[in-house]
Amino acid sequence: MSVNYAELKVIYEELKENIINSVCNKVTQFDNDTVLIEFRKNSKNLPILININSRFNFIGLSYYYQPAPKNPYSFTSTARKYLLNEKVIDIKQIENDRILYIIFSDFQLIIELLGKNGNIFIVDNESTIVGILKARSSEKRKEKIGEKYNPPFGQTQRVFEVREEILRLNKGSFIDNITFYYMKKIAFSKIDESINSLSSELNKIDQSINKFSLELEVEDRNDYKKIADTIIANINTVEDFLRDIKSKKREKAGTITLKDENALILNIELDPDKSAGENAGYYYELSKKKIKKIEQIRFLLAKQTERREETIKKLSEFEKIRSNIENNLLDPYEYLCSIRKKDEKDKDKYQIKSKNTRTNSTVNKAIKEKTKGGSNFNIIQLPSGTTVVAGKSGTGNLEILRKFGKGGFWWFHTRDFQGPFVILLDENLTNIDRDYAATLAVYFSRARNSGKASVIYTRCKHVRPIPGEKGKVIYSNEKEIQVNIDEQSIKKIFSQE
Repeated sequence: MSVNYAELKVIYEELKENIINSVCNKVTQFDNDTVLIEFRKNSKNLPILININSRFNFIGLSYYYQPAPKNPYSFTSTARKYLLNEKVIDIKQIENDRILYIIFSDFQLIIELLGKNGNIFIVDNESTIVGILKARSSEKRKEKIGEKYNPPFGQTQRVFEVREEILRLNKGSFIDNITFYYMKKIAFSKIDESINSLSSELNKIDQSINKFSLELEVEDRNDYKKIADTIIANINTVEDFLRDIKSKKREKAGTITLKDENALILNIELDPDKSAGENAGYYYELSKKKIKKIEQIRFLLAKQTERREETIKKLSEFEKIRSNIENNLLDPYEYLCSIRKKDEKDKDKYQIKSKNTRTNSTVNKAIKEKTKGGSNFNIIQLPSGTTVVAGKSGTGNLEILRKFGKGGFWWFHTRDFQGPFVILLDENLTNIDRDYAATLAVYFSRARNSGKASVIYTRCKHVRPIPGEKGKVIYSNEKEIQVNIDEQSIKKIFSQE
């Protein structure tokens, strides 16, 4: 839902008086779609916000998009190069179209509010593109630096009117109304996106809870200890039964019917090649495994239940925010500003690195190692920017332990499955990096097909190879984490490479 021609014309008329003879004072790009260009005239600043999102193309005012990204986008650098401190000599709108020209002495800023085809160009006096927000090409049009700028084809002859719902807002000028209208739309879009994502997550959590509950129900039905106790209590009868099978007095069925201590009838499968005591031992072992499995299922069930409560809480918060914006209890500017600040804060949090110079040099050494042929280990960058190495074999495990297993780095390995050593090359262990490293340890191990496993982790200084036992180690001060492989997490990890 972009501005139409009539609405852009009103915006153009309001801007014209303030922009002509102004100087470009500031250029900032906030994301792939949003650019702020500030103009200064008579000691007053006019911050123009241009949004080229495929759903919301508009020009408005901006007083909320702070802070700016610490690392500028390429378009920002280009626009600053050609437009900063340059004087605006004219502004014009293409008839019957949603294209605005802001004209400087040597360059033109061209804003195309064309829905999914929206874009921003900087062209010189010969119409050569020197800067572009989104480079792309089609059979009809080449939108790339160095190409000649050609206006889009097919200008409409339709009659457009300014929408009443925008006029009724009464926020001040028309551009104030437009800004508020689209900020509300963008806020709702982001909120609804979060609500849909959380609803989908909640559905997956409920499926997991149902799955674990069924598994728990199945395990509870299998009373292996009772079977073993019943065999022991009737050991002579069982021995006779097995002896009859071996002497062929009885068909090799292997199933005996016994009564437990409560006189309940049990049909017990026996291994004719084992003694009664060995059969009982088999069921005692199954009982131990069952207890361990039940503990694991209950742990996972508790985790999913906790996630469910957290997800429901988040859903409620977003629904409340949406209601507050809808009822004008919360300014959409304020909300969008808050989430942008949070995004920037999260980026800073993820970028925490060890201040240990040895750490940095070791990481650099690992990166160089990656370029060598026949490497015995993988080098992977987590979404936070932290590097991990994962062995490809027993030899690779020992190699990374020798090269990187020093001091405060972190070592990960699946508890009950063969798999690689995973070493996180940072002494500062965040929960996010820990979860990603543990996920990789499961992903590269034989537990991958099961989708879940226990992972132990400790600092590398607590891990020592066992002499003469290739690939085996002893460790101490370990902690344990239960991991369920999340395909989205895996995709997110490998998208960083």
